[in-house]
Amino acid sequence: CRYPVDYSRGLFALTPSIGKIRQGARNFQYEAAVRLDNHRPELAVESILDSFALSRSLQNDPALISQLVRIACEHLTILSVGRAIHQSSLTDRQLAQLSDALSEADSGRMTTAFIGERCLYGDELIRGDPTHFSGTEPPGFMSRPVFFLYKAAGLLDLDTLHFLNLMDQVIKVSRIPQTAERFAQAKLL
Repeated sequence: CRYPVDYSRGLFALTPSIGKIRQGARNFQYEAAVRLDNHRPELAVESILDSFALSRSLQNDPALISQLVRIACEHLTILSVGRAIHQSSLTDRQLAQLSDALSEADSGRMTTAFIGERCLYGDELIRGDPTHFSGTEPPGFMSRPVFFLYKAAGLLDLDTLHFLNLMDQVIKVSRIPQTAERFAQAKLL
């Protein structure tokens, strides 16, 4: 599933669906809690599975913020799983359903986000025009004259190369399975 986001706006892309998805995960968490309190574990499991499905709807989105929201939503859902296991006697089928959903959670989608960020930010840096959306001043980080001096001195090009190289390293490390090797490589960045 992909939500309508105009990524041609680069850093200025609007993602209004993100907040709604996070609120949806909260609503599923509350719904599961109420259903557990009403001794309806089968309905609580439905709410939990729906919440996992909602979180997964962000898994292919290339924006880092989308992946961070996905992880936060999965965290809320995992709290509901813990509550369901602690508060009620779930059937083997229900436990298997939750186990399957948990195994799909946070399935290494950060690489997608890092690639997306490299593209979005890299495009902005390569474009080198801080006014292409507003038509006036760069967005908050420096004035127009300072930006053009920064660019003319070649610092923009150096920062762009540094950013692209760093993101290549981050992407490479994110592809390593979650082991001590991955954490050791991440520390070197």
